[in-house]
Amino acid sequence: MKDSIRQWFGQAKEELGMAECLLSSDYCRGACYHSQQAIEKAIKGVLIREGWELERIHSIRLLTSLARRYGIMLKITEEDIDFIDGIYRGRYPAEEGLLPTGIPTKEDATRALRVAADCLQQLVSISGE
Repeated sequence: MKDSIRQWFGQAKEELGMAECLLSSDYCRGACYHSQQAIEKAIKGVLIREGWELERIHSIRLLTSLARRYGIMLKITEEDIDFIDGIYRGRYPAEEGLLPTGIPTKEDATRALRVAADCLQQLVSISGE
């Protein structure tokens, strides 16, 4: 099980690294998406460590709610949760844009990366990974 949790956190860190690379090259849509994925995978890693059975959930709101049930308190604002969840919901080209406000800007990507880095730091500290 410990190896599985390490893999979840390894992938979360890799997603964060991809987001950083994409942002540095002005690929804002990709930077936003990989930032969301970093948060999702890190939360799932902590939940699995607590005995949660993996489910197909992508909503950061739902995952943070599940984490609270396990006593894991992630410091993330409601606005940032809505923002990050908007990234996942709008990932396909048929939709208006990646975010509810349209195609993501560099400011959006910077925000997504900041939120992801902060969440990952908290979750790594909680998990010991």
